[in-house]
Amino acid sequence: MNKRLNNIPINQTKSILNYRFLSIAISILILLPGCKAHSQGTCDWPSFHGPDRTNKSEETGLIFTAGKYRDQTYVFAFDLYVRPAGKKGFQVCLDKNDGKLIWANTDIPGVEGYSSAVVFDYGDNKHITGSSSNCYYGVDAATGRLLWKVDFENQQGLNLTDAIAKDGFVFITSGYGKGSMLFRLKASGDKFVPETVWQSGLMDNHHGGVILHNDYLYGSGSNSRGWFCLEFFTGKQIWNNTRGKGAITYADGMLYLLDERSGSMKLVKATPDSYESAGEFNVPSGGQSMYWAHPVVCDRRLYVRHWDKVFVYDIGQ
Repeated sequence: MNKRLNNIPINQTKSILNYRFLSIAISILILLPGCKAHSQGTCDWPSFHGPDRTNKSEETGLIFTAGKYRDQTYVFAFDLYVRPAGKKGFQVCLDKNDGKLIWANTDIPGVEGYSSAVVFDYGDNKHITGSSSNCYYGVDAATGRLLWKVDFENQQGLNLTDAIAKDGFVFITSGYGKGSMLFRLKASGDKFVPETVWQSGLMDNHHGGVILHNDYLYGSGSNSRGWFCLEFFTGKQIWNNTRGKGAITYADGMLYLLDERSGSMKLVKATPDSYESAGEFNVPSGGQSMYWAHPVVCDRRLYVRHWDKVFVYDIGQ
């Protein structure tokens, strides 16, 4: 498997085409209509690579630097949403057929964040959410107008975990000494005012992700070690297993917990009743690195990537 795509490290790639399709475990190059591939594997989009193939756009001023661009793309109808964090556009919307700029938002402070876009409908708007180094935010999908912003900065300026939205409530979390937070979006004119519901030092997620299932949050903490179950609307700890931390996914009532150091994959029931393990095995080593890629379950198969190898398990039995 390729470790790099267009000289950009692939770590937590996700893609959406009218619905959320996860391709984190496998490094994939998706060639959208109107995107002509060159022999080097690059795309002939002026808005991306620029007229001189310098990765600088004269139109938008966006610069793509290897190692820094790790956002997902979100595709809906004919629009492609990306977050290059450039001076002329932190969050931008492009025409997916030719890369032409539709809108660019320059109101978001900080440098690039590393969470992926979460999209939800609330009020009269479709919200495109993301993070920068010092905040989480939501912009209007149609116009790019900033709808709301929450200051949220940790010791390293790295907001890595995706937001979770439900019925106008948004959960965010970050490691490096920050913690977790739930806020409610209150309509105010043509914008929204975030009102804090609760804040906690628990489940200060590094970048392994958090699952919301039946109004309970599941994920691991960083300083608050171990795997947690928290009540979504109160932040109350329901249970905690203090061993390890890592990446998580959900399928068919079960949680798949991948320990970032050992490569241990645990199967745990997604229930607030207790931490109940239903099985465990060790993922082989694919190289000299942590197990940071998120596991993926699709069509009764479990996909786990480690370094440049992908391991596939039949879980249909």
